[in-house]
Amino acid sequence: PALGRRMQDCHDDRAPDAAPRRDEVFRLHALRLEDVPALVASLQAEGIETRSRAEDVAALLALDRNLTAGFAVIAAVGGAGFVLGLGAALWASVARKRRTLALLRLMGMRRATLVLIPVWQGIAYAAGGAVLGTALASGAAQLVNRLSLLGAAEGRDLARIGATEFALALLLAVLAAVLASAVAAQRAAAADPAEGLRDE
Repeated sequence: PALGRRMQDCHDDRAPDAAPRRDEVFRLHALRLEDVPALVASLQAEGIETRSRAEDVAALLALDRNLTAGFAVIAAVGGAGFVLGLGAALWASVARKRRTLALLRLMGMRRATLVLIPVWQGIAYAAGGAVLGTALASGAAQLVNRLSLLGAAEGRDLARIGATEFALALLLAVLAAVLASAVAAQRAAAADPAEGLRDE
């Protein structure tokens, strides 16, 4: 019977002498860094005293959000410059090849095929730039991970570029190239076969 009462007391979260049980110290780990402030606030709302660095974590998360927003603005400006620059280059390329495109139309090439010429050219530029940029970024990440001054943890990387990031960068570059080549493709499609005869 005494053993049964002790087990029931443990189940009821009470000590054998009916006094409330009290855990003096326990350590709780958050699954993610973002969960620390909310977890601390929840414990304090339950009347549990906590010792944490929630303020430092909140400041670090705020810094991360600000840096992310800054990088997003820089990436947006860079992406817009990439689209405009590549679009201008493709437009100039079509203008230089105007007579050649006209002759191709005169020889029976379909308009849809002419449209694809600047599009594929832009995709080739974008794919090559994405591969080169990823290689440079991977090299920079390796350099950052090797710098002990940055406080890299043993066995952990401060910077890492995986296959997912590379695939996303390649996809965005290709989409931007297709967008940039739209005007040049329209001009290529407007090539007049008669221009090839007039220039002869």
